[in-house]
Amino acid sequence: MPIYGFRRRTRNRGTYPALGQRLVIDVKPTPKRKVRKHYYAARKWTERNNTYSTIVQKMGFSPIAFARRRTKETGKPVVILDWGCGNGRAIQRIAGEGNYVKCYGYGKDSYPEWNNPSRVQFIQESSERAMRYFTRLGGIDLIYSHWGLTHIGGKHTPSVGTPILIHHLKQLVSSLKIGGKIVMYPAINQPFVNECQHVLDPTGKKIRVRMKELTIIIERLH
Repeated sequence: MPIYGFRRRTRNRGTYPALGQRLVIDVKPTPKRKVRKHYYAARKWTERNNTYSTIVQKMGFSPIAFARRRTKETGKPVVILDWGCGNGRAIQRIAGEGNYVKCYGYGKDSYPEWNNPSRVQFIQESSERAMRYFTRLGGIDLIYSHWGLTHIGGKHTPSVGTPILIHHLKQLVSSLKIGGKIVMYPAINQPFVNECQHVLDPTGKKIRVRMKELTIIIERLH
């Protein structure tokens, strides 16, 4: 059941070209035209269709295996958030495990597949405003992100010191339960991992940040 942003149904929607095209408007008028318009083919964003097995293979991490271990340790349902879930195929696969998982999918865009009957609650909002939903969950066990967090910086591979990404990571870490993890793919670079460790917890006693191949793992220890 999707959870949409405030006044989503009533806000004005623009007109868009046919699927596979994008409208570009040049804000600098020419002598003959007030605005200049042209179309170009839009890139296909394949990450929105990734299956669970694809994510596990790329990240080298299994959310289902983590959830099974976690529920044995705590005896409680495991709260899992897919940040940048796309059409939700992966998180719906995890939700199929049963009552020991509570699954949420977040994305800035919604998809028709979100309306299919499932055990997942989908959230469509801006990344900043979505944080209010996460604080209501009473603690998250696992936040995994395949490209979603990486794109927050405004680039495909944010450089060291991307303020908005660091800001979001701080908030997400604060929403983790003790023993919870943020698993983020792909890793940007080792200096970025070192910066995350320094910003989140320079002592390494409460928060541990490490890089495993192309995946960043942030774990809350205390």
